[in-house]
Order: sequence, then C-alpha cells, then structure tokens
Amino acid sequence: MVSYLMVTRALCCFRIHSLIYTDVVGITDKDTWDYGEELLSLCVRKGFNSLKLLRAIEILGLNEGKALTFGSYLALADTARKAVVSEHGRSEEDIRALILNDSDSMLTYRGFIRFLETDLRHSPVAAQAKSGQQFRKIVKKVAMQMMIRAESFTGLLKAKCKGYVRLSIHPSSGTVKLSIPLIPQPNGDFPKSPWHCTIAVGLDGSYRTAHAKDVRESHKLVYRHGRPYYYRERSELWDWNVGDVVFEPLYPSGLLVRPDNADGRRALTTEELGRLRQLAQIHRGPLKVEGFLNGLTGLGSSNQVTVATAIATVVKAAAVEGISNPVAKIDL
Repeated sequence: MVSYLMVTRALCCFRIHSLIYTDVVGITDKDTWDYGEELLSLCVRKGFNSLKLLRAIEILGLNEGKALTFGSYLALADTARKAVVSEHGRSEEDIRALILNDSDSMLTYRGFIRFLETDLRHSPVAAQAKSGQQFRKIVKKVAMQMMIRAESFTGLLKAKCKGYVRLSIHPSSGTVKLSIPLIPQPNGDFPKSPWHCTIAVGLDGSYRTAHAKDVRESHKLVYRHGRPYYYRERSELWDWNVGDVVFEPLYPSGLLVRPDNADGRRALTTEELGRLRQLAQIHRGPLKVEGFLNGLTGLGSSNQVTVATAIATVVKAAAVEGISNPVAKIDL
C-alpha cells in the first residue's frame, strides 16, 4: 500500500528487535533466531519486495556486512544487547521521569505490565514468587527493564536511521512515531500486538484481534500446514466436517473456497451449494469458489457479484493510472 501511494517506490524496514528484551523475559536466543527466520521466510514466500527486515545486530553493524548465521547470531547476541544499552541507554531514574511526563512512555509502560502479568505466569523469571505481591513486584521490575531497553533501542534508531519515518503498530500520540493499525477493528479500537493475540474471523468476514481464551468457545481453531493459523466463528455454513474443503480468508475482504486436493474431481453437493449461497449473503466481499467440478455455476448470482466487484476495482485503478478501456484487459 505504501508503494502504491508514493510517487517513488517506498521501502519499509522492519526491525526484528526481540533480541533486545529476550534475556529479561526468559526467552532463549534460539527461539528469537527462529522467530526472525520465520519472518524472513514469510516475506520471501509472499513476495514482499518492498519490505526489508533488519535484526538489531545488523543495525549496530556487528556482523560487518556479512550474512548472519545461527552460529554468528548466538555469538553476537549478548554483545548486541550490551552495546545498545551502553551506547544509547538511560538511567532508571530518567526512565521513571519519562514515564511520568510523557504520555507515549506511560502507554508503553502500562502495556508492558499488562501483558507481562500473563506472559510471566509460567516463566522461570517469576518462578521464585511465593505470593501475588511478589509476582507483581517482579512484573513491574521486568517492565522497567523493558522500558530501559526500549528507550535504548529508540536511541539506536535515532542515531542510525536519521532519514527514516518511524512507524509503529502500537498506539501513540503521533509526536515521535506514526501509529498504524495492522488490522483495523470493527469496533474502532486499536488492534492488539500480533504476539499477544490471535486473529478471529467472523462469519460476516470481519477480522478482529483477540486473546485465544476469549474466542475458544465461540470460534473454531483452524490449522494450516499442521500449525495453528486463526480462529473462525463457529457455523454450519462453513464447519462441514468433511476434511477436503478449505475456506481461506482473503484479507482484507473476501473468501476463497477450494478443495484440499487440487485434482479437480471434487464436486459440491446440493447441500454444500446451499450453504455457500447462504454464506455469500452474509460474508463481506466476494466469495470465490475454485477447483470444484460444479462450483461457479452452482453459486450463480454470487459469482456475478464477484465479477462485478472485480470490474469496479479495475476501473477505479485504471482511472488513477490513466488506462483507457480497462475492462477489456480483465482476464475473467
């Protein structure tokens, strides 16, 4: 979206800075490496050519321009943490004053406390807590250490990335960074951070961020490649219990229904077609049915809505680009 809006091509740089905090919250450097590798792999698989992911070690230049390996990452991890704090850190007294006087810092600190009260329940960091009061003290201590690390990393970015506009997926006043909601919420709230929530997809095609414990009863956990993927609102319209049909959300709008096996031999039953017709009336955006022997003709008017929506989208885009007769260029 950024590249589309800018006259010249834009490059979004994402910093994988979890390394800065992991020792404080009891997460191993191996887990942090695996997390970063999965993000890098995701960008390659999705073809996100306008995104560049940088680890803290790379921003500091500790890798000397060489590609990071698991071994070099482990060897430089502690050095990177110490360098960020020693070169750009502030005292605890300064951070406490900042929290009191800066609304963004107060938001961040309170957010740290809120999620740490859940995350540290079964962490070795809080294993010695014998009472609720001791646990809360540990939570606040860890939150303060995270604030020191966060401000240190902010100092690093200011020093190394002077020509950049800083974006954030966390709410803020907008004075230091621009906050962008990754997934706009139906109720207008700012979405939860990705590592503290799951995605809950409604029958109407709406997306919201939620804690898993809040949607386990109302939503079904959907797996992809053997891993938990998202929660989907329970309904007989798409809970078919047949195992060979996939309902794939097309964010931000739409739904793709396809057979799990792409051999082209699967036909939709009369009952299944009926459910899809009902679903098409409820679900926001186009409902696409592909790969079945009788999918498109079975849905009838729903497919016509999909085509009409596609034509309208192309016409609008063509007007911006100055293309004449754009509909003739659509491959239906």
